[in-house]
Amino acid sequence: VSMVVTDEALLEERKAIKESLAKKTKNKIENDEVWTNAFSSVLKNVLIFDYSLQNKKGFKELPIHSNKIEGHPQDKVLYLEIQDDEMSGFRILKGDLAFAYLVKEISNNGIFLVEYKGKRAIRQIKSLGNSKILLVSNGGSLLTETMELKEVTVLAKLEKLEISL
Repeated sequence: VSMVVTDEALLEERKAIKESLAKKTKNKIENDEVWTNAFSSVLKNVLIFDYSLQNKKGFKELPIHSNKIEGHPQDKVLYLEIQDDEMSGFRILKGDLAFAYLVKEISNNGIFLVEYKGKRAIRQIKSLGNSKILLVSNGGSLLTETMELKEVTVLAKLEKLEISL
């Protein structure tokens, strides 16, 4: 008879342990949510994309200052994972991360993610006037293409580069 009582006591003890573990886990999750909410106005997850701007590769947390990230609106910033070595002369290599922000128009002598001739690429853009631009790539040797402004869609301007060693 005492064995039956011991088994019941053991079951009660195990049940109590499971309940206390569940409470601790719930409290930890609630604490994590509290911290996440506390930092949500200070830190923002900036997504890392490939050139298509559709495939997410991850994110990096960046600080928010005056409701902006690096001086740009929060919803316009992103990281691009460099996909080729076509800009190696500018020290932009495959696998590096480039901080960028979405734009619609070019500014002279900037490095941009552009779409032209059915492909997306990183290029330096120089304005030539008369709605003509010079697209510069540098994969060891300098290559330039003169294009009409309307033939090129500007997607994002690169501002900073994080180099992978």
